[in-house]
Amino acid sequence: MAEAASTTDNLARRVLVAVNACAAVIPALDAGVELAAALGAHLEGLFVEEAGLLHLAGLPFASEISALTGGWRSIAPVEIERALRVEAARLERLIEQAAERARLPWTFAITRGRLLAEAVARRADFTVLGSFGGIGLSARPPAASGRAPKRSVATLFDGSPATLRALVLSARLAKAPDGELSVFVPQGEPSSQSAACERAQSWLAAEQLAGTILRFAPAQGAFIEALRARRSAMLVLPVPHLTASLQELTALVADLWCPLIIVR
Repeated sequence: MAEAASTTDNLARRVLVAVNACAAVIPALDAGVELAAALGAHLEGLFVEEAGLLHLAGLPFASEISALTGGWRSIAPVEIERALRVEAARLERLIEQAAERARLPWTFAITRGRLLAEAVARRADFTVLGSFGGIGLSARPPAASGRAPKRSVATLFDGSPATLRALVLSARLAKAPDGELSVFVPQGEPSSQSAACERAQSWLAAEQLAGTILRFAPAQGAFIEALRARRSAMLVLPVPHLTASLQELTALVADLWCPLIIVR
């Protein structure tokens, strides 16, 4: 198990924070800075100008409701491009300020395309994607007791080496005073799920770490509901569980309210 931890550190060279105009920027940036600082990694910012948005603006029937008049008006592609440049400049300033506070080396880039495809193509060691769910770290619902909720770091574990690496990183991020670790084990064959639970528990015990192990059925929406029940502040997943199709990853990010950290 110690080998897994050292592997995580040795490969931690680049942390990429990738967002577009629709993603929640601040939670993703906070998670990326925290991760880069913990691992001594280089922080990269990426703003993706969504090709679909620009294509939509170029259609003759594209229009929007004016905030001033309340009436409909046409959308000019040049206005969309100007707004995207403003948003990209804002993200660059935020990354610069956050990196300077954390004393991290940083870079920033702008590209055009699809967020997930462009982010994956960068092949960073860790990629932080901004969520589209609209609920950030500071907007999580309060605990039922009235006390400030703990920051739950969630990960998926099935006993494979890839998910073990994600578990190592998740445990490290959950070590903060207000942190807690949630380990989700997908249902498969009863014996395999039990074996994965036992392996996760064994690893936590060997590392003298606390964590909650939860079983869930891989039905549509079950994982998201389980994450919501734990009030997860970030989700850590390995690449092998994300590369089946970009459509599956797109659906996951669209339903999430917290940043997604992809471990390569």
